[in-house]
Amino acid sequence: SRMTGRRFALVVSVVLALAVPAAVVPASGQNTAAATVLAPSFAAIDAETGQVLAARTATKRRPIASLTKVMTALTVIERGNLAGRVVVTRAATSVEPYKEGLVAGRSYTRRTLLWSALLASSNDSATALAIDAGGGSLTGFYALANQRAKAIGMKSTTYASASGLDDTRNLS
Repeated sequence: SRMTGRRFALVVSVVLALAVPAAVVPASGQNTAAATVLAPSFAAIDAETGQVLAARTATKRRPIASLTKVMTALTVIERGNLAGRVVVTRAATSVEPYKEGLVAGRSYTRRTLLWSALLASSNDSATALAIDAGGGSLTGFYALANQRAKAIGMKSTTYASASGLDDTRNLS
């Protein structure tokens, strides 16, 4: 829906804002120097109007790394049943690095795995969620994530990872 797309855009904007180094504005609110963005590509977009406020090589496709976990989370949340349990596969426990330490064969709630994937950036948790959402298959999950990306207007984005580890094909 339009509201879900806006929420997703807001979440991505906040994550990007936290990830991109910029000049600090004093608590007084008086900015004595222009903000400096060091990222080779960026876009600042007004969430209400969609107007691009500032950009640099904004259409160049780049690796999206752990921002991938936002799409993994969106896909899982939209499917619902966050109290439902996911049995962790050996494939989910074998991802490196940044692991929560999940145990193959044990079950965890989707909500717990979401917290782990998003707050601790745990790749094993993101992978466990993706395998579950994809009906037991990461390939199935990638199809869902790519379909959802297109549906919300992310026409130049491709997902081939649940966590962002594969930055050669995980692009936006």
